Amino acid sequence: TREVAEHVGKESGKIADAVGKESVKIADAVGKETKKHYDKVAPVVEPHAKKYSSLINGTMADLMTTDEDRWWKQTLDGTARAYGRVVLCDNPFTGLMISLAILFGSPVAWIVSLYCAALTNLTAKVIGLDQSMMRRGIFASNA
Repeated sequence: TREVAEHVGKESGKIADAVGKESVKIADAVGKETKKHYDKVAPVVEPHAKKYSSLINGTMADLMTTDEDRWWKQTLDGTARAYGRVVLCDNPFTGLMISLAILFGSPVAWIVSLYCAALTNLTAKVIGLDQSMMRRGIFASNA
């Protein structure tokens, strides 16, 4: 029985080696095929992906502006981020979704919360608080 076990061990080792070599060949073939398709698609997709990537990931930093003459845009962005900060997400799109949920739940509560958040951000602007904090929605997140 020992001889049989040794024979089975050697044969299974050979089989494992053969399967491993075939797996490497298959992986290489898939990699080459994927690269070929990527090379065709990348020139078309990459410019759009770079242009719109900040809209779908992270904090949407491209929307944040430092133009002082665009105070209304800063206030709007800060207000949307403030809604998002309620769920610990510094993203104006998330803030917009939360704002819409409040609107559907209670239009009066939405009007009051929007008024409070906008008023808080405008007050921060008028009294000269740090504008980068206002743009991130720090002041209005408790409004």
